[in-house]
Amino acid sequence: MNFYGIINISICLFSAYLGLGQNKSTIIIQCSVAKNAVELNYFPSEIMMWKDGLTSGYTVTREVINEASGSASRQFASQNILPKDASWYKKNVTQTDGVLSPIGQLLYDPNFSLPSSGNNQTWEIKYNYIVYESTRSQEVASAVGLGLTDVNITPGSKYRYTVKHNKSGQSASIEVLCNAGETGQLPADYSPNFVFPDGISLSEMAEMSKPFVLEAIIGKARPKIDSIMLRWGPSTPEIWRSAMEDGYEIYRTDAGDKKVKIATVFPWKESKFKEISLKDTLSLLAASIVKDKGIPQKMANTNFFEKASTAGNYFGFALYVADRSPLAAQILGLSYVDKDVKPGETYIYEITTKKLTNSTIPMDIIVANEYEPLLPPEGFSIIKGEKSVVLQWLAKSNLTNYSSYVVERSRYRDTLYEVLTDPPLVFIKDATNPQAFFKFEDKLQSNNQVYFYKLRGLNAFGEWSDYATAKGFGKDLTPPEPASILSGLYLKDSIQIRISWTQNKKDKDIKYQQVLMSEDKEYNYAAISKELNPRDTNFYFSVKEMETDRPFYFKVMTVDSSGNEATSILKYVSVPDLERPETPQNVKAIIDSTGKVNISWSPSKSKDVTGYYIYYSNDDASDLTMINDFLHEDTTYSWTIPLNTITKNLYIGIKAEDDNYNKSFITDVVTLRRPDTIAPAKPFIALIELKNDFVNIQWKKSSSSDIEKYVLYRRQKLDTSYTWIAIDTLDRSSLEYTDMKPPFGTSVQYSLIALDDFKNASVRSNEVQIKIPFPKNKYKPEIIKIGAVDKSSIALSWKRETYKIADQDMKYKFEIFKSTGSKELALYKELSPAEFGMTDMEVFAGVLHNYAVRIKYDNGWTSALSEVKSIIIK
Repeated sequence: MNFYGIINISICLFSAYLGLGQNKSTIIIQCSVAKNAVELNYFPSEIMMWKDGLTSGYTVTREVINEASGSASRQFASQNILPKDASWYKKNVTQTDGVLSPIGQLLYDPNFSLPSSGNNQTWEIKYNYIVYESTRSQEVASAVGLGLTDVNITPGSKYRYTVKHNKSGQSASIEVLCNAGETGQLPADYSPNFVFPDGISLSEMAEMSKPFVLEAIIGKARPKIDSIMLRWGPSTPEIWRSAMEDGYEIYRTDAGDKKVKIATVFPWKESKFKEISLKDTLSLLAASIVKDKGIPQKMANTNFFEKASTAGNYFGFALYVADRSPLAAQILGLSYVDKDVKPGETYIYEITTKKLTNSTIPMDIIVANEYEPLLPPEGFSIIKGEKSVVLQWLAKSNLTNYSSYVVERSRYRDTLYEVLTDPPLVFIKDATNPQAFFKFEDKLQSNNQVYFYKLRGLNAFGEWSDYATAKGFGKDLTPPEPASILSGLYLKDSIQIRISWTQNKKDKDIKYQQVLMSEDKEYNYAAISKELNPRDTNFYFSVKEMETDRPFYFKVMTVDSSGNEATSILKYVSVPDLERPETPQNVKAIIDSTGKVNISWSPSKSKDVTGYYIYYSNDDASDLTMINDFLHEDTTYSWTIPLNTITKNLYIGIKAEDDNYNKSFITDVVTLRRPDTIAPAKPFIALIELKNDFVNIQWKKSSSSDIEKYVLYRRQKLDTSYTWIAIDTLDRSSLEYTDMKPPFGTSVQYSLIALDDFKNASVRSNEVQIKIPFPKNKYKPEIIKIGAVDKSSIALSWKRETYKIADQDMKYKFEIFKSTGSKELALYKELSPAEFGMTDMEVFAGVLHNYAVRIKYDNGWTSALSEVKSIIIK
């Protein structure tokens, strides 16, 4: 048995033993760090929250807590994660692919049976199987929407990942240090309790299935209220042959968990074979198998392979006839009716045999003794054919319910049904050729005669299902004779196309004709006419206001009263093209210093363009000439122009031409500046002067007409490198400049150059020099306060600010000047740059004291004296 089969058996037989320890609803996050990736998996602790996540998904975000030193932050986009859909499993997963195959079946296969014990319990089974495997395998976690691998990490960095359940909005976060080998879980103390029906997970079952052979007796039950019918079958020929000697022991456990042996069932003894009707071939075959004890006769001289094959076939025949005939099942000892039961009670049956001491898994049959109707076969429908109907019904869903089928038929308004399938229909499942439907074809004498059909199925307990019904009749599927198109002409005066064809005089049931048209001779034909009278043989089609620059293919379709169609051979009609094609777009052109011109353009949007013509002019953008007289199929072109010309520009345009020699309008003309290697004339500086500590420079423009801008340079003698430095770039109209930051205290030189529109630079202009004195008033301090402290001292303070010279690291100090009475000021004291006041203790009562302050720099420069402040001590 394959892995898929194990899952079905495990779930169906052990759903009663489910248990799930649930904690308070939360999202559990687990992580591990590989060399260059973080593997993250997560799941809700609450089952129905996980179920909601299968459709709403999860959102995963990342925050950077600490970025590793010397590394650049790598982007991480918010991820919306959903489980892979059914098509992904169908395309990428086979039944041999580990646990992914049964997980896909659990999620998406409606025919993968789970116990009918309630929706919640079903989801408990799925949760335990699927979520557990997602914690063990990142491949599984990713497939079921519970995992993410982040490869955009920086080793050594620390991140915070947040997982949000999209439907509930609940979220959880975990911090991860990206060092290989790091692992983590939040909540750290959470211990999941995954419980499986038989204590075996999917991954464990996958291991078991590799050389697995199921050794068990598999059965099912049919409740009948007053009794319960049991049917079973061994899983191997060996178990079957031993049971033919030892019989089958049947144990029953009732609602009180009391297990008792209720019967031992043996195949019939030969003395009972006389009760079998000679017309019952299935029962007679069962009797012959019992007589041979399950071992084919006259096999002594055959090889091992033939013995094994024949014994296997014998075993298969036994199960086959038992499934198709209740009496054959009794003869083979494969059925039992338990009449010691009560309505509404639930019973558990176990069927074993002496030599089956340890079944692979316990094969209990759980049945509630309640009424279960036998529903009609599912998916019954009818396909109409030519003097026949094909009845079909679903194969997969009906195969486990019914072993054979009977089809009955009656005429319209007739209440008597006749049986069409005697003996009943039997279908054999072929794994190499799976069929979606079981089918039966009923051959009819004529079409359009309505019949009513009934279908019912026979199960392994000998019960017939309710009827499935449908109505059908034979249908005319023979198409009529197609028309032949005689001509297709374009009528210039009326701007129409006339299509003419032959009249069908052979078929009497023609319903209508219709004209079809396409611009592709093979595909996409659409109707352009209404449903025409069968006697019509002409149709006029107007092409006014249509795009006629395209092929026209026509067909005539003939339709009979049964809907059968016949289409004529196509007819091509040509419509003259007199329209210009679309103008090319996006013309781009460049020219290098050698005179080589490269141009490119986007193709015309017209489909019938065959090439392009290139136009140019040296002196007039409105009068362009063709470069050469042949079409260029490409959308690029290059050529070299002479440079020794007096014209400044080159003008270029493109036209497209179609297959009818119509030319488009010319593109927007592109203007190219010819290469220029001649430097412009130099400018001349006419004036330089000082204005309020700033330098004003004026010059005369260059005599060249293509000047684009001027570049002003400056250098100073105190500069050790004494090099020209560009201080500003000015447009062609500027003839004056004021240097707002001249280097004072030295001689400064100015010069400028002119640049033309091809970036050629002129010779440097004349050099002018000016001496810029130190601006003493700019750095003059300000005394803000003076006053007598007492009769023996005077306090003086000045404005607190830095007096450093911009762009120079030059030290300085304060000089305090003092005088008394009408005497001249003289240097009195020097103070550091950190002092902004002083107290003079050398004072006299009744005498005028005068004070001033200035700055003195280490190179000898001094500022202007501050305003003199005076005071008399009384």
